[in-house]
Amino acid sequence: MKKIIYGITIGIIILLTGILMIKLNMKEEKPIKEECHSITGGGYNITFNTNSGIGISDIHVCIACPPDTYEELPIPEKVGYIFDGWYYDSELTKKVNATTTLDITPQPIYEQENCITGYKNITLHAKWSIIE
Repeated sequence: MKKIIYGITIGIIILLTGILMIKLNMKEEKPIKEECHSITGGGYNITFNTNSGIGISDIHVCIACPPDTYEELPIPEKVGYIFDGWYYDSELTKKVNATTTLDITPQPIYEQENCITGYKNITLHAKWSIIE
């Protein structure tokens, strides 16, 4: 009698193991929900409004590039004036406290899902003091 119970128990275990293996192999693949992944690369341009000073070419800033690829912020020239710094706004109230493009904080562009899809271009504005 013990041999019969033992045999039935082993048979049930084997049967359940087989059913479980079949279920795992036949498991319906559910589509993975598309998640937002912020971009790690890309870049943006910095445009320099010299406010009547000598023009300066735009700089393209690469996100996630090696630090030694970032450039110094240029120092513009204007006859009869001293350069007082770069500002984020045309009203010249938000001073840029940076010396290189590495220190400029990029402004992300978000889509509906709060995903970063790129970065806004930035215009920096020169402030001048007249030489007396």
